[in-house]
Amino acid sequence: MKRLSLLMGAVVLACAGSLWAADQPVVRVEDRGAEQQGDNPWGGRDKGGATYYIQSIDKVVHLTDAQKQAMTDIITARQKAMQDFSTQNAEKLKAANKAVSDAFISGDQNAIAKAQSDFQALYAPVNQIMKKASEDLNKVLTSEQTAALQDARAMDTIKRATAPAQLTDEQVKQFKAAIRDAAQNNQPGFRENGLSEATIDNLLNFDQKILIAKSRAMQYVKWFYGPANLTAEQMTKVDAICTELAKAHGLNTIELQQDLSAKMNDVLTADQKKALPGLIGAPQTGGANPGPAK
Repeated sequence: MKRLSLLMGAVVLACAGSLWAADQPVVRVEDRGAEQQGDNPWGGRDKGGATYYIQSIDKVVHLTDAQKQAMTDIITARQKAMQDFSTQNAEKLKAANKAVSDAFISGDQNAIAKAQSDFQALYAPVNQIMKKASEDLNKVLTSEQTAALQDARAMDTIKRATAPAQLTDEQVKQFKAAIRDAAQNNQPGFRENGLSEATIDNLLNFDQKILIAKSRAMQYVKWFYGPANLTAEQMTKVDAICTELAKAHGLNTIELQQDLSAKMNDVLTADQKKALPGLIGAPQTGGANPGPAK
């Protein structure tokens, strides 16, 4: 049930849309500790993420004290508006969450589509809150800071989408161009759309696609089959299976996971299968599925 709850949480977030895309900070592992230390005068946990956001982009754009204060005020106002929305619509949100959960449990695709659509409609005011805050945050930056931040965000997105593959300078240039073109075409959540699976498939070579596909498959195994406590011998088999399926399916994540689930059934013992909680789905990596690597 815990994993089912996690899945439904992810579904709910997906239904709400990419609300944070435009003002997402540059996320790096080493940044996360600072958010919890509470020693930054520009916010803290009670400031709705202002500390984390400011510390993250400050490493790229070198904000002035006045800019930090302005961003803190914007993010604090955003959090208040979000909290007010949640409070005022608590019962509606609870019902919408239940509708999405029930729809996925039923497996009825029409019901799922309607529940997601209803949830998105309910969350429309949140989109407006986030859009306004994003626009206000962007206005705080100079043109030079904006360019530097966009470049850093692009690199962060490229690395997350293509890890652990090593890209050439020309590939990085092409990925940045795809992101920039999507932004100029006013595509919503342009960083994600700019690095769709189709874009990744077109710009990577065969070996890079296999490396990424295998990495995603191994991550899926660790996430989904973790409670089974696979042995070292089993993990060796899993590694070989993931390599085989990565070559067969490339970046077609859905088909890869389907075949992987079937093969894992032969790897697991009866006791391990009992240890796995029921799950109606699993988080998918990426977007469209262009097909096997070429």
